[in-house]
Amino acid sequence: MRNHGFQPDHVTFTGVLVACSHGGLVSEGWHVFESIRNEYGMEPLPEHYGCMVDLLGRAGLLNEACKFVDGMPIRPNSIIWRTLLGACVNHNYIELAEKVKEKINELDSYHDGDYVLLSNVYGGVGRWAEKAGVRNSMREKRISKKPGCSLINVNHLIHEFVAGDNNHPQFESIREFLVSMIDSLKVVGYTPDISNVLFDIEEEEKESTLGYHSEKLAVAFALLCFKDSRTIRVMKNLRICHDCHCFMKYASDVFEREIIIRDRNRFHHFSKGSCSCRDYW
Repeated sequence: MRNHGFQPDHVTFTGVLVACSHGGLVSEGWHVFESIRNEYGMEPLPEHYGCMVDLLGRAGLLNEACKFVDGMPIRPNSIIWRTLLGACVNHNYIELAEKVKEKINELDSYHDGDYVLLSNVYGGVGRWAEKAGVRNSMREKRISKKPGCSLINVNHLIHEFVAGDNNHPQFESIREFLVSMIDSLKVVGYTPDISNVLFDIEEEEKESTLGYHSEKLAVAFALLCFKDSRTIRVMKNLRICHDCHCFMKYASDVFEREIIIRDRNRFHHFSKGSCSCRDYW
């Protein structure tokens, strides 16, 4: 843009900062953020600060992210705090996650995702009592988690899969095939990540619960329907979890298929055992 004489605006900077965040480009992101004021004479907007918190959080620089938030000239809003909370979950920063949740509570900005994130960070380190406490609090406040939902186009028909839902007319066939898929992937190294499944059920049940995540059901259905090598494309309403992300990498390699999943955050293009996001999402 600069080479062609175009002046970047606030929207431009938001797009560039988001790209830096999803690409893990920390130093480049800092340069872009500082240039908003220093080179272009504009004041960063709340969304620019949010992008920087996301950038630092994704990179695991939680302490730096906290200092950044504390030094903001504007009051952090709930979106910025939730961004930091999400980073705490991804990197298992429990104490910081609890403090961030308190900040969100002070804003009287309740969201089902806040409770789910805090519950997940407890589950990730095996603090099951605290995880159960968060879930109980959700029930008391009548807060329900939005179920994961995946859509796939098969033979010009849109099929919807919801996590844990067995209403699809071919569910039994899909379930049986998915079980065989998981067994095949385990042979080459796939290990289900059960850290965030309810603690009071047996290990085998935990794996079964993970197996019914909507994107896995959708991909299993596609493999049943498509006998050729066409690319599998799935749309999901929530962020893909670590276990499903790992599952898709193995599946793309073992079944020799390209799998594209558009989750809430980005496109994931799985091919030959790797993902276009480079495990950075």
